[in-house]
Amino acid sequence: MIQIERKDKESLKAFWQSLSQGRFTGYIIMSDRPMEYAFTTPSELPSWEKLHRPYNFIWEANLYEENKRSISIQQFHETWQIVEIAWNGSPEKAKGEFIRHKYLCKKHGILFPMNFVKTWKFLNQHGVRL
Repeated sequence: MIQIERKDKESLKAFWQSLSQGRFTGYIIMSDRPMEYAFTTPSELPSWEKLHRPYNFIWEANLYEENKRSISIQQFHETWQIVEIAWNGSPEKAKGEFIRHKYLCKKHGILFPMNFVKTWKFLNQHGVRL
C-alpha cells in the first residue's frame, strides 16, 4: 500500500501528533540546523513543540515503524509531501514497493531520484550506524 498526501503546516502538525504512539527508527532534518535527530533503535519521536522554533520547519524526515510502515516527509514550497508505504522488511533487505519508492532530491542544482536504501547508506557513510 502506498499513500501520498500533500499537507499544509497545520495538517502536518496534526499528522505528526498522530505519530506520538509509535516507535520509529530514521531521521529528522529541520530547516535551521543540521541533522540533530537520528534514531538507530525504535524510539518515540520528539514532540512538535520540541522540534519547532518560531521560524523553522521540518525539511525532511524518513521514519520506519518496524513491521508497519515507512514514512517520508519532504517540504515543498510551504507544503509537505507525505508518502506512507506498508513495511516489507529492513532497508538493507528491502524489496517490492519499499525499494522502488523514490523522491526527488536537489544536489548542486540538479534534481535526481533517491530511494530509502540510498538514504540509509548515506547515514551509514556519515557515521550513523543503523
